[in-house]
Amino acid sequence: MKLRNLFLGVCSAVAVFAACEQKENLGSPSISLSEEELTFEADASEQAITLEATRDWRVECDVDWVVVSPEEGAASSQPQTVTVTVLKNEGYDRTVDLKFTIGVKSKYLTVTQAGPQGSADALIPYSNNFDIEKAQNNNGWPYLDSNTNLWDNKQGTGVSTVEYEYGGKMSVRTSGKASNDGSGFSHYAGSGSNKIFFGAATSILKINKITLNGATDYQLTFGGQKYLQDGDSNFSWSEFKVYVSNDTQKWVELNAAFLEDADINGDWNLATANFTIPAGTTQLGIAFVSTCSSAYSIDDVTLAVAAQAGQVIDFATGVEIGGTSTGSGSGSDDNTGSGNTGSSTEQPTTLVKATIAQFLAAAEDDTWYELTGEIISIEKQDYGNFTIKDATGEIYIYGMTNGWVGSNNKSFSQIGLKVTDVVTLGTRRGSYNGAPQGGGNPVPAYYISHVAGEGVPVTPTAGSYVKVTAEQDDWTGKYLIVWGTSAHATLTSSGKDLNATVSGLTINNGVITANSEIDAAAMTVAKNGSAYSMTFSNGKYFGMQKNGCKLMDAAFDLNFAYTTSGVKISGYVEAESNTFYLYHNSNNGNYYRCYVEKTQSGYAFPDLYKFIAE
Repeated sequence: MKLRNLFLGVCSAVAVFAACEQKENLGSPSISLSEEELTFEADASEQAITLEATRDWRVECDVDWVVVSPEEGAASSQPQTVTVTVLKNEGYDRTVDLKFTIGVKSKYLTVTQAGPQGSADALIPYSNNFDIEKAQNNNGWPYLDSNTNLWDNKQGTGVSTVEYEYGGKMSVRTSGKASNDGSGFSHYAGSGSNKIFFGAATSILKINKITLNGATDYQLTFGGQKYLQDGDSNFSWSEFKVYVSNDTQKWVELNAAFLEDADINGDWNLATANFTIPAGTTQLGIAFVSTCSSAYSIDDVTLAVAAQAGQVIDFATGVEIGGTSTGSGSGSDDNTGSGNTGSSTEQPTTLVKATIAQFLAAAEDDTWYELTGEIISIEKQDYGNFTIKDATGEIYIYGMTNGWVGSNNKSFSQIGLKVTDVVTLGTRRGSYNGAPQGGGNPVPAYYISHVAGEGVPVTPTAGSYVKVTAEQDDWTGKYLIVWGTSAHATLTSSGKDLNATVSGLTINNGVITANSEIDAAAMTVAKNGSAYSMTFSNGKYFGMQKNGCKLMDAAFDLNFAYTTSGVKISGYVEAESNTFYLYHNSNNGNYYRCYVEKTQSGYAFPDLYKFIAE
């Protein structure tokens, strides 16, 4: 290999490596703060704390009213002074948790500042811990409609107008796991006693017509848990979604997230979604939707006025999320009973053969179609999200199972499909945010047969991928996106990335030797006017959208910038501000995703490794 041709980053990496070799051994990784909480009055002011860290450290803060100086520092055997400054507060009381981290370990500093408008916690339009009487399993847990006096413990300023809708075997159950009782099952101080259980793949709970108090910034919090005795108990936002509506007809999905650094595999954790609604909105509906049978539960739902803006909600972009009914009777663990959404989960006996063009022109109803097309990309292997095409067009399939199941049991990967295979499947016509699709909620598409394609050939290249450790004058070239010892070229917006992924990479002093498997996970950066574009081995372009990434047929303008914590890949999304390609490395999941700047906290810029030919 002609190492003399390596760019500046290699030299920098060697220099840093040599410098690290000379550092004093400060013992095992540790970080500590002199304070856990700081309290400020409304006027602008500052306070100092001391920090001790045996590794290089940095602070993460996702609000603009707190300034930390310095924001990072080197490992030291001596305490370091850190100054926390708050700007003047002219609104409600506000609080933020600052994360001081050395990578493997972190400490939090809670910063609270008083505001002239007082506590926003007092402005709670709706809350419900679902605890009135303890639910009893008498030949089956009771459905929500069988006894509202058991669970409807609603409180708040806007509850007098509240109405409920529920369907898909929604029941009220008891579980000590919902309380922070030292059992290790909960990562927040839950209320205990009752929880709301989503018993089917069509389960839905709507809390409609909450009267609002004139505010536009709100925070929704709720306890969430996924538990399957013999299955995956990792909470997945692709299986459990949250929506808001101003008219109970059109619903906009919320970007909810769990607290950081909490193991939620089968445990309870607190989910939060901050959002901003149009001025003049007088009522709000909240919907919780599960597409996984007998796995998800919620507790402690609270809607409160927030001290700052969040996800901007445009109700005009809302979509229908299925009907509900109230039904009657009590349920049992075999999932029999009332409260279905009206969507049949029986295997269809008649399928209408159609081209993709005919399918695109069809109405969204209960008709089942047989489609055949070539797979041109696979976005999510576990859930079965992919795109097919024929001579008349292409269509995105959101969820497909290995044969008829009726709900998504994540069996797609068992089929072994790959790009260029020609697959035949059964599906209904659906859409998401106005874009046509097959599969989806509540019933996914299902596999019928396929003819193997030739696959996408990848020719091994001679050379290596070298870590970028300095700003580049020209970012064109072939790269690996790397975190830890895994290289990825996926664009999934949620869930674990399984497409074009190489795990267990061998990295020697910032160098990865190329081979066919590694090349398949590479992406190419090219000039696109004054910016850049990025393409993957399947020929699709990397695209950005708010809180998500996507595959595109046309180039999307990107910018690259080197930082000490990774390479910042960004692109401007019209009407949604600047968006960043980040790696989510908390216990909530391990995957890449695009986020707006204000939600960067808890995520990291990836490392890029550039291909250098021999």
